[in-house]
Amino acid sequence: MEKVLIYPFNYNFFTILNHCNKISDIEINSLVSPSGWGLCNKEYNVNNIITKVTNDFQSELKKNSLVWFVDSKENLDLEKFIIPKLKVALKEGKKILYTRDDLNKISRYISHYEFKKINEWNLEKYEIRDIEGISQINTPIIFICGLYGGLDTFDVNIRIGEELRKRGFSILQFGPKKESYLFKMIPIPEFMFDDSISSKTKIVNFNHFIKDKEVEAKPDLIIIEVPGELFPFSRKMVGNFGIRAFEISNAVINDCGILCIPSSIYDREYCEELKYFIKGRHGINIDYFSIEKKVIDTYETEVKQKFSYMSLDENFFVEDIEDYEKTFFIHDNKQLLELVDNIVNQLKEYAKVISI
Repeated sequence: MEKVLIYPFNYNFFTILNHCNKISDIEINSLVSPSGWGLCNKEYNVNNIITKVTNDFQSELKKNSLVWFVDSKENLDLEKFIIPKLKVALKEGKKILYTRDDLNKISRYISHYEFKKINEWNLEKYEIRDIEGISQINTPIIFICGLYGGLDTFDVNIRIGEELRKRGFSILQFGPKKESYLFKMIPIPEFMFDDSISSKTKIVNFNHFIKDKEVEAKPDLIIIEVPGELFPFSRKMVGNFGIRAFEISNAVINDCGILCIPSSIYDREYCEELKYFIKGRHGINIDYFSIEKKVIDTYETEVKQKFSYMSLDENFFVEDIEDYEKTFFIHDNKQLLELVDNIVNQLKEYAKVISI
């Protein structure tokens, strides 16, 4: 069991922290956050142990065997915040798990020998093949999508997959986060995020990637967490124009779809319109809505060009939402069970899933 230091601990890591009991061979022991982020001295329940956030990287390093460098919404100066701590951890002989998006940038600051130590934790590489045409996927496929970026599709993926496994289903799950493999998921291959590769090549290769996994595992269900947004937020904040969703939906056709939306934009009629609009634009079937108690911070989103949200109080008035049978707050275990019941019953009607 590896004792782990998390750095830089931030709000982006909360989903993983909430599900850390599902990670095997890893015990989160220390949470280290830069000063000024408003997290130092706060306490969190980590596997039933109260853990206080600190900014003392050096002291916490001694208590752990592995340092996990995690991504953050805030942009960090690599030379100031990351590289010195990475070098210290390597010098002290600590194992490194690096899931930040800036891995390709740090090679200029450290030796090839040091970089290879980090790469020991890298995932299997998928080599793009020169192939034509796509294969039929015979297993029922569930898509989990976010209307905009920054919504917690990863949390939905974890919760639904866990509940389906409890019911005896064999599940293949795919997620865009590098941390996906820690939760029995298969990370979506890196080529899908490489803008130098044509959409046609991505679509064909992703289709064959899923087909290969289907043939190998013979699952009852496949869950794919679609990366990124479905639509641009504004003319200034365009994201990736929903291109990732377009490519994945052309590679495989989903039988069931869950759309994550912030509760601040919820409207029953709007949700119904969204279903048809998404079907027309992306070919994605949306059947259910996962409502997150969040408000889009328009100013921060536009200025930083990254989606920013403010959480709503737990007492947020939700009767109108709960009155709509297609919407769920899946953090509520009862509603999670109802959602999974609906999904299973729906797929049974398609005569594609056999009751277990």
